[in-house]
Amino acid sequence: MKKLLSVLLICVILVIGCTSIAMANEIMPLYNEIAAITCGIYPGTRSIEYDVYVYVPSSDTLDSAYIDLELRTTSGKVIATYTSKKMTKGGIYFTYEGATPVTTNGTYFYTYEIRCYKNGSMVDNPTGTSRNLSYTP
Repeated sequence: MKKLLSVLLICVILVIGCTSIAMANEIMPLYNEIAAITCGIYPGTRSIEYDVYVYVPSSDTLDSAYIDLELRTTSGKVIATYTSKKMTKGGIYFTYEGATPVTTNGTYFYTYEIRCYKNGSMVDNPTGTSRNLSYTP
């Protein structure tokens, strides 16, 4: 009886394992050339600071990247808009860092859209949102 249960348990494990592998092969990548994106929002001295990093597999994966960033309150008010800012290339990543003066207490976040180029063609166009930051100047 123990032998039969052991064999059945092994069969169940194999079926589940094979199913998981098949499902993993069907997952589509999020981006064509980007490996990962991270973003942060931080309290500064009378300002809100932020950064966005775009990681790529190698230093020659992308030629350039540009970002549009919009700082907002959670109530919907737009505090600042930055358009077509060139991201700084640093080996296997591109980065954009900035700060916006803020004089009002509130909860802030930003949205971004990035355009990534290789050989003059846009190859990725991710968008995202930072976490919320409660801020008191």
